[in-house]
Order: sequence, then C-alpha cells, then structure tokens
Amino acid sequence: MKGIPLHTANRLQRWALTLLGFDFNVEYISTDQFGYADVLSRLINKHEKPDEEFVVATIGIEEELDNALCDSFSNLPVTFEMVRSATKKDKLLQTVIQHINTGWPADKQITDPSLNTFCCWRESLSIIKDYIMFCDRIVVPAVYRGRILKQVHRGHPGMDRMKSKAEGPWKRIHLDYAGPIEEMYYLVIVDSFTKWPEIFQSASSTAPLTIGLLRETFARFGKPDALVTDNGSQFCSGILKQFCEKSVIIHISTAPYHSQSNGQAERFVDTLNRSLRKITDVENIPSSEALQTFLQVYRSTLSNVLEGKSPAEVMFGRPMTITLDLLRPTGINQAQSTSTLLSPSATTLTAGAMVYAKVHKNAKT
Repeated sequence: MKGIPLHTANRLQRWALTLLGFDFNVEYISTDQFGYADVLSRLINKHEKPDEEFVVATIGIEEELDNALCDSFSNLPVTFEMVRSATKKDKLLQTVIQHINTGWPADKQITDPSLNTFCCWRESLSIIKDYIMFCDRIVVPAVYRGRILKQVHRGHPGMDRMKSKAEGPWKRIHLDYAGPIEEMYYLVIVDSFTKWPEIFQSASSTAPLTIGLLRETFARFGKPDALVTDNGSQFCSGILKQFCEKSVIIHISTAPYHSQSNGQAERFVDTLNRSLRKITDVENIPSSEALQTFLQVYRSTLSNVLEGKSPAEVMFGRPMTITLDLLRPTGINQAQSTSTLLSPSATTLTAGAMVYAKVHKNAKT
C-alpha cells in the first residue's frame, strides 16, 4: 500500500490536534447508500478561499527535514553556505519566508506569478536553518539553478539516469530487521543505488549487535553518507546516534507510523521472508545455507530497475560467476570457429565454376 506523502504531514498533525477536543464515533457508510452528492465539493469553487489556518504544531518533522536537507547537496557543487547566502539575497525567496512565518494573503491579493506559484504549494513549504524546503527537497535560489541543472544534465544521460546521477554506490543505505524466523533475526542492509543487499543472521536485534554488524559492513564496503532506518528501538538508541556522529554519517529516521519511507528495506524484508521459507522447505537445508543461496541468486539476477544489469554488476562493474556459467563453452566456440574458416577474404564459389583440386593417389600427389 502506498504511504502518505510527506507534504501532508503538517496538515494531518493539525487535524489530529484539533480532533483531540472532540468525542466522536466513526461510522462506515457504503457509497451505494449515498443519497446525495457532497454539496461542499460541488460549491467550493464558487466561494473565496479563506485565509490559511495557523500552524498549531509540528511534531517530529523538523528533525527529519533537517536530515533530508543535509543529504540534498552532498554530491552537488553547491555548498550549504552558498545556498544560505543566496537565499538571503533573493527577494522572492525572502518574501516567501516572510509569508511562511506570518501567513499568506488571499490568493486574489497576489499579483506576482512567481510568488503565486509558491502560494499554491504553501502547505508543502517549511523553513529549516534559513533554507526553504519543499517537502523533503530544498528550494534552490535562481542564481544557482542553472549551475545545478548543468551538472546533473552533464553528458545528456537521459531523464531516468539524470535523476540518479546525484547518487552513487554505497552512498545511502537502508536498514531493517526481519524476523524472528525460526527464532533468528536478520539485519537487512540494502544500497539504494545498486540494490546490493547485505544480510546478517543473529539471535537478537539489539543496538550494540547492530553497531558491530555495521562496523563489519563498513570495513568491507566503506562508510556511507546516509543511513535510513525506521523508528525501531535499536535504531533510535543513543549509542547508535553516537556511532553515526563519530562516523560522520547522517541518520535519517522515517516518520512514526509511516514505515513506507524506508521502502527499500521494507520491500526487501518481505522478499527475504518468503524466499527463506520456500528455500528451506523445498531444498531441506539449514536457514544459514538458505540465506547464502538467496543472496547469491538475488545479487546475480538481472533487474529492469538497474537497466538490465544485476546488483553485482552495478556494484563492482562485473557480473558474478555462478554455477550456470559452467554451461557455457570455454575457449573458441562454434561461432568463432565458423567465422574463422569463412573469413571475408575467402572466394565465393558457384555451381559449375572451375577450381584447382589436390588429388592424393598411392601416397603421391
């Protein structure tokens, strides 16, 4: 099921706080029993929109947006201070900041088309450390937009590949725990760029154990820039926070009750659960061996998301060698042999043409 978009979080929180003052029962009515159309939805366009309601509170959103902000420009040639300074000098963005802080005027009172664009998306705008955020993305001042677009479009990679250029292998990883499966837990680590998975089987899922497994992974692949997790107790612990701070890793926690924000790991956990049970039942092997079988197959399988490549090929620049590769002939194959004999320099023969032949008779020519 698709999760709630991030830009609706503030609005839902205001509704939730407002509804706390009421005692009500929710009753479901099927659409077949609706006798009349909703008059509010039909007449709303004939009335002037009221002023935007005041923000009552923002709970747990600022920290998440702050983490997203830190990750926004990690790979682009524009620094935080450059954007901060340009934002302060941009008259349009300063006007937007003023309206975010004090409230927006009625739509009919805004005559500037550029300002009206921001007004239409005012519920998705917020201010973090003097930057304007649109959902989880930073609003770039006009002076730097061309520079950033030029960097992203460099080499004309196409739309889909252009969107992924700001990322790279092992820059952002997603974590989650699967299990317990047969009294064992599985720490799932997925690289968001290459889809390369690392899975560790353990008897518990504590924070110290998680940190130890992360140290082992980082010793193998290096330190990532960002770490995305849900709000599990092992991921929200103080020692994991200290570990990320000492390692200079941005820890991004998903919003409460919105685990879909960590979709990379969430989807992989579901795949892992189903695959492990199927492998152990069909092949009758221990869960540890089933895990390695699953990892080998997953890492070497071609994916449409990776433009027809496998996670191993995107991660290391070469495909993995698997058992099925033994079916391929080694050395010169049949096609190569045929192409050598029928080289372009060979004369084309036709029926009835005169040719020289070497005849062997009594061991003499």
